[in-house]
Amino acid sequence: MPLSALGVSAPDDKTLVITLEKPDSTFLTRLAGTPFMPCNRAFFEYTAGRYGLEKEYVLSNGAFWLTAWNHNESLLMYKNEHYHGDVAPEAVRYVIGVTDPVAALQNGDLDGAPLAKAQADALAGKITAIPLEDTVRHLWFNTAADPFTVEAVRRSLRDSIEWATVTEYMSRHPDEPMAAGYLPPDARLPGDIYHTDGGAAPVTPTTDPTAAKGALQSGLATLYPDGGGKLRFELLAADDPVTADLARYILQSWQKHLKVYPTLTLLPEAELAKRVQSGNYQAAIHTVTLTGLTGGENLALFGSDAVGNLSRLKNTAVDAAIAAAQKGGRAELEALDRLLWQTCPAIPLTNPIRYYGLRHSDVVVRDVEVIPFAGGRWGAPLNPIHAKKWD
Repeated sequence: MPLSALGVSAPDDKTLVITLEKPDSTFLTRLAGTPFMPCNRAFFEYTAGRYGLEKEYVLSNGAFWLTAWNHNESLLMYKNEHYHGDVAPEAVRYVIGVTDPVAALQNGDLDGAPLAKAQADALAGKITAIPLEDTVRHLWFNTAADPFTVEAVRRSLRDSIEWATVTEYMSRHPDEPMAAGYLPPDARLPGDIYHTDGGAAPVTPTTDPTAAKGALQSGLATLYPDGGGKLRFELLAADDPVTADLARYILQSWQKHLKVYPTLTLLPEAELAKRVQSGNYQAAIHTVTLTGLTGGENLALFGSDAVGNLSRLKNTAVDAAIAAAQKGGRAELEALDRLLWQTCPAIPLTNPIRYYGLRHSDVVVRDVEVIPFAGGRWGAPLNPIHAKKWD
């Protein structure tokens, strides 16, 4: 199309005008994302396909400039003296691949780091722990592999869980509350939070043995039309005590109400994650920190072509609901929540609270903005522009 038809113009050297077809409440947020970053054409062409791959092939105009890049080790950035806004720190260093963040915070190698609950507890009194509620522990089903290709089978296992027992057990772990649908507490609508006192709980787990048995019979009839088939599968879970006990309570529910006896395999967290991400599993209890700018984008991981589609779900109705939720408001997002509950590619169990720790023992660090959901699909999990540090 001609430039005049693109809805974008530059009336002078310092003004960009973008004309939208319709109002978009998320537009200003999207302007901060990677697709809108200015790119110097002459420099881009000079890099000959190496743009952004090395320090000398990076050209930016943000609050900091990249000073040193040691691949797989660290990034050092200096304050941009020409930046239009106030920038507090003279320099910021990002460290890659820290194996022991607790020790690194204690000995001063790091001033801030993401932490699990136990790690934050170990540093109590020495750090400021910033909670993030952007994570969901699901019971995932591999919908591309039998027996979970059949929706009724997945629903039968959901409705046979003794939710009261699971809730009572998790109440002993207050940093992991029960989930209220597929979205965690930090989920947002454009300009507002999703979980409010007045709504945003469109699905409620209910133990219904009668419905579960009926769904299982229907599912088995689909899987084994000649009759005689039984439900057999392996459940994967992490080998930490809380996850292992949670898995056993769920298994006991299935045994009690459905006479189903899966095999439980406990794995180290890293190995479990690899199995689930590669699709080498049937069912698994696995925790995921969501990404995205809004609740609709958080749940895009259930889309048929999504990179993070751990359930391998292929469902055109869900795809359409995801698209509607990304463009709409609360009603569309709640409709997507309900549809996912119906199709049941995964069962939301809990919302583990994770933490970001900032030092305040011999050195005080403050005013680092920690952003949930890894900063959004195109964002960053930290904003250090106003960060301060002093002895």
